[in-house]
Amino acid sequence: KTGDDDVTENNVETTGESEWTQSHIQIMAMVYPFRSGSMENVYLCAGIDRASFTIDLTYEQNDGNQTAELNVDDNGSAMGLIFGGGYDYPIQPNMIFYGQATYSTVKFNDDIFSGQNEVDAEMALGGLAIEAGLKFFFNN
Repeated sequence: KTGDDDVTENNVETTGESEWTQSHIQIMAMVYPFRSGSMENVYLCAGIDRASFTIDLTYEQNDGNQTAELNVDDNGSAMGLIFGGGYDYPIQPNMIFYGQATYSTVKFNDDIFSGQNEVDAEMALGGLAIEAGLKFFFNN
């Protein structure tokens, strides 16, 4: 995600740019609790989720006489639990369409931007995810 900000207050113009990247590695186990009947393709899943992020901020202030610039960047990671469920719909012997909803509890709670610009940050990096897609199997 990227963002731009442009604010003028008391004859001081402040411009800012930010860039945020985030990635997750999830390890989940799936259980099919209903192996017969109309709900045989319903599954439950649970596991662990590790989220990593990087943030880069650049701010510039200009009051007409002088310009001040601030560049800060940092990164962090956190772990949490993930759980949810889904439904598999076989299309062919080696292909399944699936729909899945999961919720991740990953929360980052630590300092970012060390030194003079240090911030005590609390960020929810997890949340609700709804997915749909195809699963391919290379064996029969």
